[in-house]
Amino acid sequence: MAQPGFEEQLADVTRITLEQGGPAALEHIRQQRKSGAGCLKHLGGAFGTKYLSFLTKAHRESDIAPVLDSVVRAWFAEHVKDVDVRIGGGWTYPDRYRTYVTTMQAWDEELKIPADDVERLIFLEQQDATQEPWRESWSSTAADAEAGELLEALRLALADLGAGDDAEPHLQALEDVIAEAEDRAPDEA
Repeated sequence: MAQPGFEEQLADVTRITLEQGGPAALEHIRQQRKSGAGCLKHLGGAFGTKYLSFLTKAHRESDIAPVLDSVVRAWFAEHVKDVDVRIGGGWTYPDRYRTYVTTMQAWDEELKIPADDVERLIFLEQQDATQEPWRESWSSTAADAEAGELLEALRLALADLGAGDDAEPHLQALEDVIAEAEDRAPDEA
């Protein structure tokens, strides 16, 4: 983690998560990246929501911010079509993550099962549906890669080539274009 300021950025995200919750931390990261700060550069949304989940579970049992990765997104796409949880490969969709957290917390209250246990049940159901062991990138109902996921793959490939820092301003501009286009897109039914 040789990125200058990484430790301070992670500390800020940790503080915001613990004080205001996971969705507020995701919004902070989006705003930092939009401003060109490169907050938590090269770390994607799946890692991010896992980190937020671990923080909130360890410190705020009553307000857990559950993991939202490709497995959960695929399950929602198949079973809960009216809730859009597509966050792409980055940290750029705080409203969608907030919707996901709110949905999981509502299920927590309705089912009397902690949100992280509901999330675990989603993982198990996806595993049963595919008859395969869990792995991050699988799903029997996986949609084509979203623009944000493709952008994240490009970001990682450029970093591997040593061009990540030079490409980052352009990738951030593309990330903003994608986020704005997806925000304007009509809801899929």
